[in-house]
Amino acid sequence: MYVLPLHVEELLKLGFSRDPLARMRTLHPRYFDFFDCRHAVVVETDRVREARAIETALKRRLRDHRAAAPPEIAASAGGDSEWFRGASTLIDTEIAALEDGGYRVHRGSSGWLRDQVLARSAELFESSAQALEQIGLARSEDELRARAVLSTRLRDALDALVAFEIDVANAVPAQVDDWYRAGANTTDP
Repeated sequence: MYVLPLHVEELLKLGFSRDPLARMRTLHPRYFDFFDCRHAVVVETDRVREARAIETALKRRLRDHRAAAPPEIAASAGGDSEWFRGASTLIDTEIAALEDGGYRVHRGSSGWLRDQVLARSAELFESSAQALEQIGLARSEDELRARAVLSTRLRDALDALVAFEIDVANAVPAQVDDWYRAGANTTDP
């Protein structure tokens, strides 16, 4: 189960996922800027059924705090429900009770979440080199549009590393690091 507060307002997303980091990424491409990762919470359970039960119980307690999803949330991610406003104190109390009850609770971006991003940075090494090659080969109008999308995705992935204080130079090939450092604010390769 996860709790993802926003940076800009007293709004949070509550849900469960076998892979909370992947879920964050589907909700918003710049999840590391959009969500307040320093205050995100993940509660580990042994079974999906257990996570669903905890989530359902929490949603019932938070019923009076229901809110609409922010417009920035990807509609395709199915993230338009389970948003709550003004519920941080109640959530904190409930999370503390879960922790006291023996559940393993991970708080903030410095521990579990950062470790998840770091572990996936190994995948980024190969995929970033391939993406940079495709960006450089784009010539047709369609390829140039695809290049802009690839550039944005690659830049977002590298920005996530920086947000979690992971050295980009150690996570990607030198040519990708050079591209990132030279043109992080443009769409040109």
